[in-house]
Amino acid sequence: MSVQENIQSAKDYYAYFNARDMDGINAQHAEDMQLVYSPGQAGPLNEQQSEMMTRGLWAAFPDLQFEITLQVAQGDYVVTHWTATGTHAGPLALPSGQAVEPTGKELTMQGCTTMEIVDGKHKRAWNQYDQVALLGQLGLLPGL
Repeated sequence: MSVQENIQSAKDYYAYFNARDMDGINAQHAEDMQLVYSPGQAGPLNEQQSEMMTRGLWAAFPDLQFEITLQVAQGDYVVTHWTATGTHAGPLALPSGQAVEPTGKELTMQGCTTMEIVDGKHKRAWNQYDQVALLGQLGLLPGL
């Protein structure tokens, strides 16, 4: 796949996410897809575990949307900087197994995701965002 096709594939992922189209997301995944890292995650997640995490985000932030602010690509890798916005209207599952009850607070957060895209399929992904800022915006941390 060309670099431009990989960039489009990453753009398509965010379009599927924003549309709540899990079938579209899963169709992009390689058979051995891994979400290698996301803040608070104990270890790599497979496709099924990644889907559970995504559905949990949709439940916690029903209006969650990602806006792409920058994309850089080289070979099989696409780095997407994004801004996420949403309202905490449902329980937010934590890696510990506990859940944070809805706060009704609005969230605006920047982050980036690096995707490895091989033969048009998403093989691995790494998410980076400020988890402390997320928890602070939800009112779950004392003022810093």
